[in-house]
Amino acid sequence: MNDVLLKSRGLGATTLREANRKRAKLWHPTPESEWTPRQWFKALLGEIGEAADADKKLDRFSGGAAHIGADRAALAQALGDEIADSLIYLDLLAESVGVRPEFLWNYDYPPCETSQYQSSEDIFLDLAIDLGHLGFSLRYVQDRTAETYSGPTTQKYIRSVQKYLLILGQFHGLDLSRAVQDKFNAVSNKYGFPVRV
Repeated sequence: MNDVLLKSRGLGATTLREANRKRAKLWHPTPESEWTPRQWFKALLGEIGEAADADKKLDRFSGGAAHIGADRAALAQALGDEIADSLIYLDLLAESVGVRPEFLWNYDYPPCETSQYQSSEDIFLDLAIDLGHLGFSLRYVQDRTAETYSGPTTQKYIRSVQKYLLILGQFHGLDLSRAVQDKFNAVSNKYGFPVRV
């Protein structure tokens, strides 16, 4: 089973999935309000865009831009939050297309060495390629049933997108296990939802 504990606080993939299911029912309480996989994909794109923006700010800081108004730790925290949001939305997308949590990468085990990457831009390029493939796999399906989405191509690209998000966090030395749990709980607190991980 691929539900190895997340390194800092014991959060496993199945635990995150169960919490996501419970909270999604609070966001979308009726069948008519449930999101399609394409809507989850769009939300995922938004979060990955926010992660790219946070990464850009880290680049500016590293390049000596003093006017950004934050220190490296605050910028890295912001990047961790956005990667965490992306991973949470990716899990919701995976759920909506019928990908079991056991299929996804362990959060505490690096999916590959980051040494093959010279910069975070290289990681974002690989991520963007597989995001495009994932979007294409969802492009022509219109109905809401998971059976229409859960083919091996969709599963492959969900796993690959998750891999590159984990690599990005590892590249920057982020504890994504902690970031996912903290971000999930912060959103639940903000909106008054009782679901926590």
